[in-house]
Amino acid sequence: MTCCSGNQCVAGTEDHACGGNGHPCQDCTAFGATCVNQTCVVTTPCNAKTCSGCCYGDVCAQGNQDFACGIGGTVCRSCVVQNGHCHPGGNCGL
Repeated sequence: MTCCSGNQCVAGTEDHACGGNGHPCQDCTAFGATCVNQTCVVTTPCNAKTCSGCCYGDVCAQGNQDFACGIGGTVCRSCVVQNGHCHPGGNCGL
């Protein structure tokens, strides 16, 4: 699968454009990660001290995406399952 960078779908395997399933691409370098198997991966554990976004396992996500929403190193929530969107402050809503 690919990720979307604006109106363009890309492979989703580059550090600056990582992701899949047609979701918006993430820039892994923005939080010191690299793209591995279409997922941003960091070498340090993800927690409140190492991540300003949200944690998906040990991956620090930006926290402003509908499928990875949250701030302060909390566990990422998927707003998509609620047919919602990620709002500023890491909260899901319609």
